Amino acid sequence: MNFFDKIGNTIAPLARKLGENRYLSVLRDAFMISFLLTL
Repeated sequence: MNFFDKIGNTIAPLARKLGENRYLSVLRDAFMISFLLTL
């Protein structure tokens, strides 16, 4: 395995857990909407 595979294998579970969090997903969506409105 190369360096990027190792990083992907360690970050993927954390990213999945953060993505399933309801409050963080609401913040992410609100940030994306506000970012699009400022353009």
